[in-house]
Amino acid sequence: MALVVGTYLDVFCNLALVVSVLEEKCGIEALGKAGQLIKGSKLRGYFLNLVIELWYLVFSYLYQPDAKLMPAKALIIPLFFLNCFVCLVSMVSRMAHTVLYYECKAIHGEELELQGRLEYTKVISATPLFDADAV
Repeated sequence: MALVVGTYLDVFCNLALVVSVLEEKCGIEALGKAGQLIKGSKLRGYFLNLVIELWYLVFSYLYQPDAKLMPAKALIIPLFFLNCFVCLVSMVSRMAHTVLYYECKAIHGEELELQGRLEYTKVISATPLFDADAV
Protein backbone atom coordinates (compact mmCIF):
# COMPACT_ATOMS: atom_id res chain seq x y z
CA MET A 1 0.00 0.00 0.00
CA ALA A 2 2.87 2.35 0.82
CA LEU A 3 4.37 1.69 -2.61
CA VAL A 4 1.11 2.71 -4.31
CA VAL A 5 0.77 5.92 -2.29
CA GLY A 6 4.46 6.73 -2.66
CA THR A 7 4.28 6.22 -6.41
CA TYR A 8 1.29 8.58 -6.59
CA LEU A 9 3.10 11.29 -4.57
CA ASP A 10 6.22 10.78 -6.67
CA VAL A 11 4.35 12.23 -9.66
CA PHE A 12 4.39 15.68 -8.07
CA CYS A 13 7.96 15.42 -6.85
CA ASN A 14 9.38 14.28 -10.19
CA LEU A 15 7.43 16.91 -12.11
CA ALA A 16 8.54 19.56 -9.59
CA LEU A 17 12.14 18.51 -10.26
CA VAL A 18 11.64 19.13 -13.98
CA VAL A 19 9.89 22.45 -13.25
CA SER A 20 12.76 23.57 -11.03
CA VAL A 21 15.27 22.90 -13.80
CA LEU A 22 13.34 24.24 -16.80
CA GLU A 23 11.58 27.19 -15.20
CA GLU A 24 14.18 27.99 -12.53
CA LYS A 25 11.64 27.81 -9.70
CA CYS A 26 12.44 26.05 -6.48
CA GLY A 27 10.83 24.60 -3.39
CA ILE A 28 7.14 25.16 -2.75
CA GLU A 29 6.86 27.28 -5.88
CA ALA A 30 8.00 24.36 -8.06
CA LEU A 31 5.64 21.96 -6.27
CA GLY A 32 2.76 24.39 -6.79
CA LYS A 33 3.54 24.73 -10.49
CA ALA A 34 3.80 20.94 -10.79
CA GLY A 35 0.42 20.57 -9.09
CA GLN A 36 -1.13 23.02 -11.55
CA LEU A 37 0.42 21.29 -14.55
CA ILE A 38 -0.50 17.73 -13.57
CA LYS A 39 -4.22 18.51 -13.20
CA GLY A 40 -6.02 16.31 -15.70
CA SER A 41 -2.97 14.11 -16.27
CA LYS A 42 -2.49 12.59 -12.81
CA LEU A 43 -3.37 9.13 -14.05
CA ARG A 44 -0.83 9.37 -16.89
CA GLY A 45 1.90 10.46 -14.48
CA TYR A 46 0.93 7.74 -12.00
CA PHE A 47 1.18 5.00 -14.63
CA LEU A 48 4.50 6.41 -15.83
CA ASN A 49 5.89 6.15 -12.30
CA LEU A 50 4.32 2.72 -11.86
CA VAL A 51 6.04 1.38 -14.98
CA ILE A 52 9.39 2.78 -13.84
CA GLU A 53 8.97 1.25 -10.37
CA LEU A 54 8.07 -2.10 -11.93
CA TRP A 55 11.29 -1.99 -13.97
CA TYR A 56 13.24 -1.53 -10.76
CA LEU A 57 11.36 -4.26 -8.90
CA VAL A 58 11.47 -6.89 -11.64
CA PHE A 59 15.11 -6.40 -12.51
CA SER A 60 16.27 -6.28 -8.90
CA TYR A 61 14.26 -9.44 -8.15
CA LEU A 62 15.60 -11.33 -11.16
CA TYR A 63 19.15 -10.09 -10.81
CA GLN A 64 20.12 -11.00 -7.28
CA PRO A 65 23.59 -12.48 -7.03
CA ASP A 66 23.90 -15.08 -4.28
CA ALA A 67 26.46 -13.71 -1.84
CA LYS A 68 26.80 -17.09 -0.12
CA LEU A 69 27.96 -18.88 -3.27
CA MET A 70 30.20 -16.16 -4.68
CA PRO A 71 33.34 -14.67 -3.18
CA ALA A 72 33.28 -10.97 -2.38
CA LYS A 73 35.46 -10.01 -5.36
CA ALA A 74 33.16 -11.87 -7.77
CA LEU A 75 30.17 -9.83 -6.57
CA ILE A 76 31.67 -6.66 -8.00
CA ILE A 77 30.73 -7.48 -11.60
CA PRO A 78 27.01 -8.26 -11.04
CA LEU A 79 26.65 -5.26 -8.77
CA PHE A 80 28.34 -3.08 -11.38
CA PHE A 81 25.76 -4.14 -13.98
CA LEU A 82 22.94 -3.60 -11.48
CA ASN A 83 24.26 -0.09 -10.85
CA CYS A 84 24.43 0.57 -14.62
CA PHE A 85 20.82 -0.55 -14.98
CA VAL A 86 19.67 1.71 -12.15
CA CYS A 87 21.46 4.67 -13.74
CA LEU A 88 19.91 3.90 -17.13
CA VAL A 89 16.39 3.65 -15.72
CA SER A 90 16.93 6.87 -13.77
CA MET A 91 18.01 8.67 -16.94
CA VAL A 92 15.01 7.34 -18.88
CA SER A 93 12.78 8.38 -15.99
CA ARG A 94 14.05 11.97 -16.10
CA MET A 95 13.53 12.11 -19.86
CA ALA A 96 10.01 10.69 -19.57
CA HIS A 97 9.09 13.22 -16.89
CA THR A 98 10.40 16.02 -19.09
CA VAL A 99 8.15 14.82 -21.91
CA LEU A 100 5.25 14.66 -19.43
CA TYR A 101 6.02 18.26 -18.43
CA TYR A 102 5.86 19.48 -22.03
CA GLU A 103 2.66 17.51 -22.67
CA CYS A 104 1.02 18.98 -19.57
CA LYS A 105 2.03 22.48 -20.65
CA ALA A 106 0.52 21.85 -24.09
CA ILE A 107 -2.70 20.50 -22.58
CA HIS A 108 -3.11 23.62 -20.44
CA GLY A 109 -2.36 25.85 -23.41
CA GLU A 110 0.76 27.39 -21.93
CA GLU A 111 3.41 28.61 -24.30
CA LEU A 112 6.32 26.23 -24.69
CA GLU A 113 9.58 28.00 -24.09
CA LEU A 114 12.58 26.49 -25.78
CA GLN A 115 15.92 27.65 -24.51
CA GLY A 116 18.77 28.14 -26.89
CA ARG A 117 18.84 28.17 -30.65
CA LEU A 118 17.38 25.37 -32.68
CA GLU A 119 19.52 26.03 -35.72
CA TYR A 120 22.76 24.42 -36.71
CA THR A 121 25.67 26.64 -37.54
CA LYS A 122 28.14 25.70 -40.21
CA VAL A 123 31.75 25.49 -39.17
CA ILE A 124 34.35 26.15 -41.80
CA SER A 125 36.35 22.97 -42.18
CA ALA A 126 39.41 24.79 -43.57
CA THR A 127 39.88 26.71 -40.32
CA PRO A 128 42.70 25.15 -38.23
CA LEU A 129 41.81 24.18 -34.70
CA PHE A 130 45.00 25.67 -33.30
CA ASP A 131 47.69 28.02 -34.46
CA ALA A 132 50.79 26.04 -35.45
CA ASP A 133 53.04 29.10 -35.09
CA ALA A 134 52.07 29.60 -31.46
CA VAL A 135 53.25 26.13 -30.46
